[in-house]
Amino acid sequence: MNGDMSSLLDLLRATTEQATSAGASVSVQSNIAADTNENERNEMLSLIARQLRSYGLIAEADAVATHIIIDSHRIAAKLPSAKLARLCFSVPSKGSEKSEDASHVQRGPTLGVVDTTRAVRSAPQFVSWFATQHKGAVRGAAFSVDGAYIATASADASLKVLDVAKIQNCRKDSSMAATDKPAIRTFYDHQSAANAVAFHPNGSILASCSDDQTIKLYDLQKLNMKRGFRYMQDACAVRCISFHPTGDYLLAGTDHECVRIYDMQTFKCYRPSMPSTGDLTGSITKAEFSPFGNVFATSSTDGSIRIYDGVGGKLINTIAQAHGGASVSSIQFSQNGKWLLSCGLDSLPRLWDLGSGRVLQTFEGSSQKNISINASFSQKDELVLSLDDVSNSIVAWDCKTGTLLKKYNTMHSGPIRALHTSPVDGGFVTVSDDCRMRYWFPEENF
Repeated sequence: MNGDMSSLLDLLRATTEQATSAGASVSVQSNIAADTNENERNEMLSLIARQLRSYGLIAEADAVATHIIIDSHRIAAKLPSAKLARLCFSVPSKGSEKSEDASHVQRGPTLGVVDTTRAVRSAPQFVSWFATQHKGAVRGAAFSVDGAYIATASADASLKVLDVAKIQNCRKDSSMAATDKPAIRTFYDHQSAANAVAFHPNGSILASCSDDQTIKLYDLQKLNMKRGFRYMQDACAVRCISFHPTGDYLLAGTDHECVRIYDMQTFKCYRPSMPSTGDLTGSITKAEFSPFGNVFATSSTDGSIRIYDGVGGKLINTIAQAHGGASVSSIQFSQNGKWLLSCGLDSLPRLWDLGSGRVLQTFEGSSQKNISINASFSQKDELVLSLDDVSNSIVAWDCKTGTLLKKYNTMHSGPIRALHTSPVDGGFVTVSDDCRMRYWFPEENF
């Protein structure tokens, strides 16, 4: 433990120095780099607080947590994590003359309309490490905030929870698959197809939504429970859900045109204030809070994207005909919360600047006209990943330049419905009508 504590203190010093250095160079760096450094600082402080807490140093952990600005990281600081131990060994020693490459320090791209001044990155080699099977088509999946677990939702009305560490262990030693199975929980509580799942930021609650017009909550700490402990009833099929970074609220999109907001303390349902419902003509395909919870967004079959204030719920902006009038299938915020990635039935995923509402990048080269599928950022916002509904392949673009890097054979025997990326590494999952969820990981760092 003394060695661990020494490494922890070294890491704390290095983090402080890095934060100080970042603050001194803000005047010569872009706003994106500044936002990224702040997010990294909060993430690192969260990891330190979590490790201190695991050692029983509660007062010290709380003291570190007071310096964390972002709510989601402050919540995460209450849970221990093995990630810090790995980072301890990668911190350069004090006085080291080796300078760190700026491109390594900055997580996420410096985005422009089209950046042609930068060399196109090489395409990573993704490999399917693991597959799990339901009795019906798999419609949705989600990673926990710490990336340690994956949940799946199926048309057979069941949910599964899988341990990512066990998936990775099976990759290293295939004999472990029979004795240490990655699927650790199964839930049966919906009466119709389950459409989506979401982990509460505290990691102890899983939420699901269904065609049976309900949202259900499951206690992951009660190992013998196979049914939810709470449900919220709607009048329409519920298509998507998203937790606020604090976990205090839950967004829900349904076949109705208005998004729902649930208070997780009272379980009361609210609708955001709207100037008029006349412009709302389609059902919601995706609803999502930004990483900081200050705004949330919805996409709709009416072809629009709408941005709302995350505090008062007021409509801030509407991007009408975001995909040329085609239905908008999905949206996802970037890590800094300033950009929005959308996917629609026009086969052209787009990257939007939330401040101006203009298109920063358009990603060409895939077909997305037959199935409503999504586009997703990679963990570092360096890649955009989506799907091609003709070749049934995974498509990867360079997020900064918009260059199509590669198409990957998915090994799925049925149409792929969604792709979801890990928040902590390069892994992601695909879900398909072939009743399987596949876990993918890059063979090389990129």
